[in-house]
Amino acid sequence: VAGRFPEAVAEARRAVELDPLSPAINFVLGVWLYFVRQYDEAIEQIRKTIELDPGIVRPHELLSLVYADAGIYDLAKAECQVVGSLPGGKSVSRPLLGYVLAKAGKLDEARKILEELKPALGEDLLSTWRSVYLCAALNEFDLAFEWIDKLYAQRFGLLTLIKGYPALDNLRSDPRYAELLRRIGLPE
Repeated sequence: VAGRFPEAVAEARRAVELDPLSPAINFVLGVWLYFVRQYDEAIEQIRKTIELDPGIVRPHELLSLVYADAGIYDLAKAECQVVGSLPGGKSVSRPLLGYVLAKAGKLDEARKILEELKPALGEDLLSTWRSVYLCAALNEFDLAFEWIDKLYAQRFGLLTLIKGYPALDNLRSDPRYAELLRRIGLPE
């Protein structure tokens, strides 16, 4: 994909046409729609994914992020609760809830969650990645880039998609962001 998200949307749409019942393909289209900030369509697509297989954590997590970035905080928080109730969702729900709270302006509650998460960060790469969203939403750029550097050192694959995540948009103004893109090998 290499940052060519509109093209990825077009390809994912074709894939959904070919296999409309695949939860994985429907999910990928939802991701790309989120990355191009087409929130209404992303919400619709992710809901379709969840209808196909409601027990998977990732679509519920993505739906919560999209709701939060679209300013629909009540639904974002409700999806966090769903995430926490699913197998394997407990570790996902805390940083996700912190992100939602930060986006909703409940900064003290979000910071409290961040403090809870700090001791375990670095142990689980996905939890660390999700906590970067929370740091970004709280404008904790030093901590966000500290954890991003740890993820980079571990060759964490999702960093190659960093340009797409709306949850990380406010990191773009920091000079370390451009440096990170250079290190990863992504165009600015």
